[in-house]
Amino acid sequence: MNGPFPDAYEIEVDPRRMMDRAWPQPEGNAAVYLEVPRSLAGAVSNWVESCAGLATASSVGEAVRCVDADFSARFAYRLGIRMKANPDPLIDFMTRKEGSCTFFASAATLMFRQRGIPARMIGGFVCNDWNPWLARWVVRERDGHAWVEVWDSASGRWLIVDPTPPEGRPSALQRPGRFRLALDLFAASWRRTLAYLRNTNFLQVLADGGELLILFLWQMIWSVPGVVVALGFGALAWLRWRRRWWRMTPEARLREELTRAMTHVERRALPAPLRRRTAESWTEWYQRVAERLPDERAAQLVTLLERYQEIRYSVTLDEAAARDWIETAHIATTKWSR
Repeated sequence: MNGPFPDAYEIEVDPRRMMDRAWPQPEGNAAVYLEVPRSLAGAVSNWVESCAGLATASSVGEAVRCVDADFSARFAYRLGIRMKANPDPLIDFMTRKEGSCTFFASAATLMFRQRGIPARMIGGFVCNDWNPWLARWVVRERDGHAWVEVWDSASGRWLIVDPTPPEGRPSALQRPGRFRLALDLFAASWRRTLAYLRNTNFLQVLADGGELLILFLWQMIWSVPGVVVALGFGALAWLRWRRRWWRMTPEARLREELTRAMTHVERRALPAPLRRRTAESWTEWYQRVAERLPDERAAQLVTLLERYQEIRYSVTLDEAAARDWIETAHIATTKWSR
């Protein structure tokens, strides 16, 4: 978190090129898109048989409709469920008949493959939040989703399939109200102002009249109305954050604690210029800066990072391991601060 605003970045997209491909799509006839783990082969066969019409489907479209209808009718979307690791979390999901989008996409991918239909699981964000005040699409963390693509040999292209029941898809989420739209506008304006100041000769800004603007803003902020407005926005943002926190499941809260602890580790390990970029993964960040760290600290950091990724992104969160990692990270950052 960056104050009341989450870390974010902006990209400019030319609408005329939105359908362009950054690189050629893989052909669906590769054997990897038909692979089913041996340990799950028997279970997947049973899932196919229990899905009405799937075993006898004569086309890709018919198979897709069968899976979609079965999951929507017999399964429920739920977050924060702790799946049993043995014999496999997917087997537990198919037994419980409830879980998150990742489980729906994983199970559907294997079921399609078992029927000889090339399939792959996709993870990303569903962009359906248009902010008219910014004239931009806004993608939030809650828009993260997992779905499936199946290869249709007749048309020679990948088809998008979302096996998650409708209530679990990002499109079912409540759209942001006017307060959130205003908050997004304010946050975007603030980020642009900071970016402008970082890339501009500040003396030139003053020479061009920036001094008057800064003085005006300063007086506005410290005037009685300015203080009231600022406190009001701060209080509302804090209340919204607090409500979101208490609505989270205990597991989701612990994952959030892990994320904050790892961010703290990163900030203690390196000076500001070498900190992780917004669009940079943890692994990419470490590879970029490892050579600039003392050997001992680099070794400690990679150990912490590998263990963090293993715990944070596991299907079933190990609470004891998570608490132990947070304590270890705290000890390391305390040592680095001395």
